[in-house]
Amino acid sequence: MLGTLLITVCAKINVPVWPVPVALQGFAIAALTAAFGMRIGVATVGLYLLEGAAGLPVFATGAVWLAPLPASCS
Repeated sequence: MLGTLLITVCAKINVPVWPVPVALQGFAIAALTAAFGMRIGVATVGLYLLEGAAGLPVFATGAVWLAPLPASCS
């Protein structure tokens, strides 16, 4: 859980480089994997993606990964 918190915080931090700003979530993932190993790194990223799929605003733009289902199909 602390690893996903670190990735979430780093996703919100943008480094203004030209032409495209860069979020620090890649750095956080590399740091977690270097510190705790590949298995923990992959598990942490998987949990991070599940949190985003569940609707938590963990991604850089705060967007939800899965669109909500419509209430009615007709």
